[in-house]
Amino acid sequence: MSTLINDIKSQSAWIITAFKADGYILDYSIDSIIEVDRFLIRNIIQGKPKKGGRLDGSGFGTVLFSIGAYVGESII
Repeated sequence: MSTLINDIKSQSAWIITAFKADGYILDYSIDSIIEVDRFLIRNIIQGKPKKGGRLDGSGFGTVLFSIGAYVGESII
């Protein structure tokens, strides 16, 4: 049985790999938080996923959870 802590750790690791495929380098640094922001700016328009962007589709919630998990782990 999975716990929230395990989900946070695994999704944080997953988003690093997913972002790397698009050329974003995430390494738990402040600079990588800027990379997350750059990704969001490119993929969200007026608070909604950009059509045809990386957040467009049914996995939006999962990706946002993963990004949030990564940001939280970076802060820790």
